[in-house]
Amino acid sequence: MFDPKIISRNPVKASAETILGKFNRTIPYNLDYEYAIWQAQMRLGNRSQKELAAGAVHLRELLFHAEEVEHDRLVEKMEAGEELVFQSDPSKFTALFQEFDLDQQPDFPDASPTEYFAILAMVYTLESLETQFQAESWEAQPDKLNTVQQLQLPSLNTAAQQRLLDAHSLISFIEGIEFESIFRKKNAARANRARNQGYEKLKTRIFEYVDSECVELSNRKAAQVSYLQFQDLVDNTLNSDDPEHQIAKWIGAHRKGSKGRK
Repeated sequence: MFDPKIISRNPVKASAETILGKFNRTIPYNLDYEYAIWQAQMRLGNRSQKELAAGAVHLRELLFHAEEVEHDRLVEKMEAGEELVFQSDPSKFTALFQEFDLDQQPDFPDASPTEYFAILAMVYTLESLETQFQAESWEAQPDKLNTVQQLQLPSLNTAAQQRLLDAHSLISFIEGIEFESIFRKKNAARANRARNQGYEKLKTRIFEYVDSECVELSNRKAAQVSYLQFQDLVDNTLNSDDPEHQIAKWIGAHRKGSKGRK
């Protein structure tokens, strides 16, 4: 479990060059770190350092609860003899996001899952940098290391690289979410266009009928007659509990517009 204070003790609003400079980066992976920082910042650009620190606290709480839920779920599956399927942090996170109202936190208002994922990517990147910095410090003075530090040193480098990979994986996950969102919006827009075209065709048929057959009828009566005339088409086009009322409104607007053009 990460320490949310890592956001507060690092200049996460500064440029990637400034952040990396704090750690005296002189070894490989600089571009990988810059990419992770930039991608996270791009999605958090409108947030203050204070908001990001608050978001990190909420994120830690969420992941803690996610681990509890995941543990209980796996225990239940084991007891039932079912196959165990381990979920990634993003999967657990998404499942619990709404349950904990993370978009309603006053100190990190109107937050999206993408923003929380971006915070997590930034945290992983900073964790990697801090761990790598510690490894470099120890490597620079091997004679001063105690036995425990000597044993820990190889694992520090591995841990730093793994955390950087985790950050990149999260960024890929975020991009997947964003792509899916764009795809859904395009589908919704396409469906709206198709629905509007259906409305226009229906209205044209009704107006032609009303203008020729219902001239003397009121809007309401003309709507009743039109509905009976085009019932199948109306029911397949309109999603309304009272289609006659909607048709009457269309006829009223049509007649008013026709009078204005005369």
